[in-house]
Amino acid sequence: MSKFRKLSLVGFSLCVSVAIAGDPVVDAVQARSAEILAGVRDAGSMQQAYEDATMLADYIAANASARQLGAIVEAESAHRLLQLTLMHPDAVRGLDGIIKQTLGPLNSTPRFRTQLSLLVDDHDDIDGVFTLAGRLAGERAQAVEHFPALAAALCVVHDNPYQRSINENRVKSPDPIEIFDYFVSNNTRMTNDLSTMPAELLVHVVDVTESIEQLEWALNTYGRFPQIGDRFFEISYDYDHFRRNTPKKVTEAGDYRIQSIKQYGGVCADQAYFAESVAKACGIPSCYVRAAGADVSHAWIGFLETKGRSRAWNFDEGRYEAYQNLRGQIRDPQTGEVV
Repeated sequence: MSKFRKLSLVGFSLCVSVAIAGDPVVDAVQARSAEILAGVRDAGSMQQAYEDATMLADYIAANASARQLGAIVEAESAHRLLQLTLMHPDAVRGLDGIIKQTLGPLNSTPRFRTQLSLLVDDHDDIDGVFTLAGRLAGERAQAVEHFPALAAALCVVHDNPYQRSINENRVKSPDPIEIFDYFVSNNTRMTNDLSTMPAELLVHVVDVTESIEQLEWALNTYGRFPQIGDRFFEISYDYDHFRRNTPKKVTEAGDYRIQSIKQYGGVCADQAYFAESVAKACGIPSCYVRAAGADVSHAWIGFLETKGRSRAWNFDEGRYEAYQNLRGQIRDPQTGEVV
């Protein structure tokens, strides 16, 4: 894909969920895209389908009007999906497995297919993305069409088992299908409507590393008034660990989770992780921020803050004065890279 086309699609992807319904050009392109994908039955027909999709995408990009961005997105999504598949013909399940288990289900969930094809990138584990996409489209078809960006965000974050370290403690995500079900079933209780949130923000929601039970506890406890900044300072600081280097009480308890952090306290890393996890449980994009100071490193919380009808990232809560002029770092949930 050309650099221009890819950069353009970043903007177009925001229009996917609000594409003009009933536009005959959009409908015709969607039907033709579905026909091309349905024609893929083996490795031989895959190449022909890719050539057909390329021709369709180029033609629509050259001839669609400014009011027909939806048609451009539909054509490019089929083209990109096939392009990504061809880039990984030696995937673990093999090309035939991808065709049967992924392209078929995705073709019956066009909104999800479009979101996924525009979000996935070269650095993603395509086999892992397609495996999870096939599961979601096959087992939760109706729900993924109502929450296509949420499903797409899950696929690129959980293309491999998602886990991380909070200092000496290791945390990992539950099954991605369980995560999807949690957010869908609780969407009316979320701070934000996840059915309308862009996938680029949702990757900072679905990268949860607490059990469903813990997420439900956080939602039941803080759902009405999340106040994420307050959640950071709610956790009592383990001064004995900081001053005397004794084992942290929460680590000694042997059951590292957000309820344990609430009970035993911790240091800044645990405070930030607690606030971050509560935010995600309530449908608020959030991230764990860290920086190295002259004497000691520090962690604080970043989250999408809502004020009236406006939303903006807040990176100030828990960021003490000594760290105001230091550049913080976060981990990109999709790529794993430090930002």
